[in-house]
Amino acid sequence: LPAVFQTNLQTVPAVIPYLDVPIVVPNRTRIAEILAISQGGVRIGVVWAGSPEHKKDAERSMPAKAFGALESLPGVFWFSFQLGQAEQPPLPGVIPLAPMLSNFSDTAYALSGMDLVITVDTAIAHLAGALGIPALLLLPFHPDFRWMFQREDSPWYPTLRIYRQSIPGDWGSVIQNVLGDLGREQDEA
Repeated sequence: LPAVFQTNLQTVPAVIPYLDVPIVVPNRTRIAEILAISQGGVRIGVVWAGSPEHKKDAERSMPAKAFGALESLPGVFWFSFQLGQAEQPPLPGVIPLAPMLSNFSDTAYALSGMDLVITVDTAIAHLAGALGIPALLLLPFHPDFRWMFQREDSPWYPTLRIYRQSIPGDWGSVIQNVLGDLGREQDEA
């Protein structure tokens, strides 16, 4: 389609948000009740793995324990948007939202309550970007072509910041870079 519409990096339509939370959200009340417990704190949603059926899932998914380095961030309420994984990241008080995310309407509503989303390359990255929610995208050394190379941003999603592996399989340094940037932002606030 970019060829048909003669789209290049300077003309990518990036008016955000281009999606809104739908009016009908099946689990709106349950999600709102869970989000209400985090009033006054920073809400961060996390996703560490994609669908195991994806042909490059082993590259794009990371172990939940890799998020453990982020536990030192003060004043954070952690919410897991992870589907299909029993293992939770070692983050203090992480709240799994998966039981309430029956469809993209529920997911969009829950994402709209986040201050930040930290995710690997899954549909959550695209949904957060389309909703204009600040997100940090964690990419493997060889990412999907849509994320291009040598960029820390996305022309499609201005609210998304990209963190890339510099060595295949090295999620530890990716998380350390995220931690460093979030720590600096908290110091500046």
